[in-house]
Amino acid sequence: MKNIKIYIEEGAENMTKDFVSLLKKFIPFVVKFIKIKTPFTLYLVHSDVPQIRTTAVYVNSDNEIWIRVKNRNMMADVFRSICHEMVHHKQNEMGILDQYSGEDTSSEEGQANRIAGIVIRKFGRKYPQIYK
Repeated sequence: MKNIKIYIEEGAENMTKDFVSLLKKFIPFVVKFIKIKTPFTLYLVHSDVPQIRTTAVYVNSDNEIWIRVKNRNMMADVFRSICHEMVHHKQNEMGILDQYSGEDTSSEEGQANRIAGIVIRKFGRKYPQIYK
């Protein structure tokens, strides 16, 4: 999909050439799997930013995905967070996000967790190096 912007904060030690190469395969894989239709912006950061209180967040008002990569050494861990937030982007496209969607027990969180797990297994079969 065109118009997806990816920003990687300078100095993120785990953002290797291999990571970036696989990321460029992963994003279209997820877009196709969950049928995303609208662009979004992905930020991979290692410093503390106000948008992220945990490891990742989707800002639906701006179609932004923020992922903290600091101290996360396995690609699969970071990719799973990216996919989880991409599911929220798809939910936003569908108009099903509301003020309670981010709650731990919400159906939207459950769906994002479930789909991210499936996607990581499928992608990992094709690219097992994400587990190293």
